[in-house]
Amino acid sequence: MNELDILLGVFIGVVTGIIPGLHVNLLIPFLGNTILLLGIAVSHTFFDFIPSLFLGVPDEGSAVASLPGHRLVMKGDGIKAFRATAISGFLSSLLFVLFLPLAYSILRSRLVVLVLVVLVFSLVLFSSRSIGVSIGLALASAGLFYLFDGYLSSTAMFVAFFSGLFGIPTLINAFVSDSRIPEQVDGIPRVRISFAFLASFLGLIAGLLPGITSSMTGLVADLKTEMEDMARVFLLGGINTVYLLSSFLAIWIIGRPRSGVAIALEGHGITLIPALFVAVSSSFLLAWFIGPWIARIYARLVNRTTNLVVMTIVSGIVISQGGYAFLLFLASSSLGIIAYYLRIRRTVCMSFIILPVILNYFL
Repeated sequence: MNELDILLGVFIGVVTGIIPGLHVNLLIPFLGNTILLLGIAVSHTFFDFIPSLFLGVPDEGSAVASLPGHRLVMKGDGIKAFRATAISGFLSSLLFVLFLPLAYSILRSRLVVLVLVVLVFSLVLFSSRSIGVSIGLALASAGLFYLFDGYLSSTAMFVAFFSGLFGIPTLINAFVSDSRIPEQVDGIPRVRISFAFLASFLGLIAGLLPGITSSMTGLVADLKTEMEDMARVFLLGGINTVYLLSSFLAIWIIGRPRSGVAIALEGHGITLIPALFVAVSSSFLLAWFIGPWIARIYARLVNRTTNLVVMTIVSGIVISQGGYAFLLFLASSSLGIIAYYLRIRRTVCMSFIILPVILNYFL
C-alpha cells in the first residue's frame, strides 16, 4: 500500500467532488488501475455533497439529499449539513464491517437478491404521489437505456443520464427564480449513532444489490418515517460513502464488481481494505477542516450567472462524451423536468439501470 499515492488521490478527489457533473469514472482511462484512483473515489464521496447542497447538482449518490440539503442551505445551515454528511460518512465506514457476515449470508442466493431488488424499486415506485405518471417515467427511462445501449460506454451513459435527470431541472429552476443563498452559519451537527448504523447497513446492501443505488436505499428508509432534513442528510452521507466501499467488497462477496473504480482496482486484491480506511480517514479530516471554507465560497458565488455557467460546464462534460451522449442528456433532462414540476420523485427513473440489470443478470 502506497500511502502517498492514496493521499494524493484524496486531494484530487476534493477537486473532482466540488466540480458539478464530473464523475470519477471519467478519470479511469487516464489513471488506469493505480491506487491513486481509490483515494480520488473515496474523497469524491465526501465532497460531492457541496455542489449537491449549494447548487442542486448532485452525483447519483447525493441526489436524494439535494432537496432537504438545499432547504437547509436556504435556512443558513448548509455548512452544518455538510459537516453532518462528513461525520456520517466516517462513522458509517467504521461500522459497516459489522454487517458483512449478514450481507454475505443473504446475498449468496440469486433468488433473494432478485426479490430484494424488485422490493426496493417497487417501494420507490408505488410510494409516489402519482403512480401512473411514475410508471410512465420508469418505462421511458428504461427505454432510453435500450435506445442508446451499444452506442455509448456505461460511463458516458451514466454521466449523461444523471446529469440530465438530477442536475438540469434544479439548475433551470434556480436560474428562473434567481434565488440567492443567505449567509451560512457554521456549527457542529448532532451525531446520530443509530443513523450511522442504519447508513452502514443500507450502504452495504446498495453496494451489493445489482441495480440498486445509494440514493434508492436512502429514499426507502425515508418512505414511512418523518425525518427532519438534517437527519436525512446525515443518513445519506453515510450511505453514499459505504456504498462505494461495499462496491469493492462485492468482488469477493458476490463475485461481481459494482462500480467502474472497483473494476479498475480489482487486481489489487485484499490490499484495498487497509487502503480504503486510510482514504476514508484522510478524506474526513479534509472535509472537516477545508470543506466549510469551500462551502462558503459556493454560497457567495451562487446566482443566476453561476447557474448558467454550471449548466454550460455540465453540458460541456456531456458533449465531450460524444453526440449520442448529448442526445441522451437532452432526453433525460426532459424526464427530469417533467418529474420536477409534477413533484414526482426522480428516483423512479432509476429503472434506466434496474430493468436491464434484472434482465441481464438474472435471466
